[in-house]
Amino acid sequence: MKLEFHKIAGEDVPFITLECVVCGEEIAIRECDVKTTKPFECASCHHSRVLSYREFVTISDRFSAPLLQFLILKQKARSRQSD
Repeated sequence: MKLEFHKIAGEDVPFITLECVVCGEEIAIRECDVKTTKPFECASCHHSRVLSYREFVTISDRFSAPLLQFLILKQKARSRQSD
């Protein structure tokens, strides 16, 4: 698992990258979609994967600080633009 930022419409969007348990390819999931219970599908083998509670807690614990820092910096940048 790792945290990555992808540019979408000129803005950085946080993604969590997981590994497919069948083929080993990476599955990139938007951070806001991690909180849902829908299955995530591998683009290579089309295996559907649902996060376990343990994986969800690990993701939350590991990435909460960097995501909070990202949101604070994003909010500061927006407030500077409006001034």
